[in-house]
Amino acid sequence: RFYSGKAVYAYTDFGGGVDRKKGEKPVEGAFREFLEELLAAEDEAEAKARKLSAMVDTLLVGGRPFVHKGNYVIFLVDADAMMEALELVPDMPGLDFFFHNARQNSELSSIALVGLQDLLHGALEGTGSVKALCVRQLNSGDLGTEEIQLRQVMVGGGGSICTIRDALEGFLQHLPSEAKRASRQHEEKETEMEGAGYATPKRRWQRDPKPAKKVSETGRRAFIFDMETGDPDDVLTLLFLAAHPAVDLRAVTITPGSQEQVALVRWLLQELGLTQTRLGAQQWPQNAEKAVNLHTDFYKSFGRSPHGEPRCERADEVLLECCDESVTLITGAPLHNLGDALEMEGFCLGRWVAQGGFAGEGVVPREDQLDKFKGKYTCRTWNFGNNARAAEAALASTAIATKICVSKNVCHAAVYDEDWHEALRASHASGEQKALRMMYEAMDTYLRRNPGGKKLHDPLALAVALDETVCKLAEVQLFCKKGEWGSRLHPGTNIWISVAHDPAKFRTALLNT
Repeated sequence: RFYSGKAVYAYTDFGGGVDRKKGEKPVEGAFREFLEELLAAEDEAEAKARKLSAMVDTLLVGGRPFVHKGNYVIFLVDADAMMEALELVPDMPGLDFFFHNARQNSELSSIALVGLQDLLHGALEGTGSVKALCVRQLNSGDLGTEEIQLRQVMVGGGGSICTIRDALEGFLQHLPSEAKRASRQHEEKETEMEGAGYATPKRRWQRDPKPAKKVSETGRRAFIFDMETGDPDDVLTLLFLAAHPAVDLRAVTITPGSQEQVALVRWLLQELGLTQTRLGAQQWPQNAEKAVNLHTDFYKSFGRSPHGEPRCERADEVLLECCDESVTLITGAPLHNLGDALEMEGFCLGRWVAQGGFAGEGVVPREDQLDKFKGKYTCRTWNFGNNARAAEAALASTAIATKICVSKNVCHAAVYDEDWHEALRASHASGEQKALRMMYEAMDTYLRRNPGGKKLHDPLALAVALDETVCKLAEVQLFCKKGEWGSRLHPGTNIWISVAHDPAKFRTALLNT
């Protein structure tokens, strides 16, 4: 539509104001505006909007509304589900029905059908210019393909598309199979129409596919965290990931994946507004009944959510679908999930940052060796040692471009103590990060019982993933000998291991100060 105030012609989503005088709810206003703007159905809009509102839980993509900038609510709905709710008898898929039945009115003069990947790319990585699959001019009925310009409130890191990006990408993962089924259902009918002399534009799934590409908001990097709960620092790492503005947390996977572990992580994701983050557990639900101790005071600081979004899936399938060349996977657990994913065709990963391995004599200079490791060439390590076969497969895999090991010879020098606690207090007091507040309260209880502090194994791995200069790294070949891990200097492997860390950079990387 044409926006007279700024004198620009731009494409936008449907919606508008809420009629508070009539007691209209936001969800009712959104559906009413949609029906009025798209179908010019002013006479029936209010009644149909109330009907749709009563069924909204069955229509939403992502399972919930999305709050944008604190003042706007976005309802992302499935077109086919909307058709069913309106009791419309479809002769084509829902999205195509709405596209072909749009009516010109004072607020709508043209409608565009846009691929989700193109929409995400244009809104998040571009200037709002998007190549449409098909554009329909409502005043003339002309069809064509052309570049369209999105309204600027939809564009960029602060735009509305960014707010719903994860839900769109999640929906996109399930789209191809559904689209193919729909294509088969309508192929015969369209062939018949074309034979009769009618030109039928190609459906969205019939167009030449573009290479899959996961899109990140400008300035944010895609991360996945593979964790356990045997040590509190895994939960600390998850909270640091949730709090950091440079992190796009695509997925969290769990080992071994008991029901209570899943309920704990789901609760954290729900509390932190990350329900669009994928959640996976090792060979889920095989280990659902496995006993895992989450009854210490630290874990009592957090709730449990046995139901709701995100739903739990098999971890290897989550890794297969979420990893690509742009993603960093941080592993803070035995490598069962990564090992399973590596056996699946098509798995690839840009960077793997593992908490694991060991660097000792011959790799770490004497002045950087901790007293407990002086003179050692090898050492037992928990994460690599509990699935050595998976660790060796990951280190040898050509499906992983870059490999960085943040090893125990350095992790044991990174300790959460009273100074760290004070820095965290100052950081969360100066901002609105709920994750840091939750961490501070949990660690306040922990330090009262453990005044010596807590070693930060996984958080150090995260810090290196955020800023590789946090640790001094050496290029090595890792090996396992009689159950112990070691490394030797070996240029050209693109496998790097930590030999020392900078405490100031470590804290800065995690607290973004």
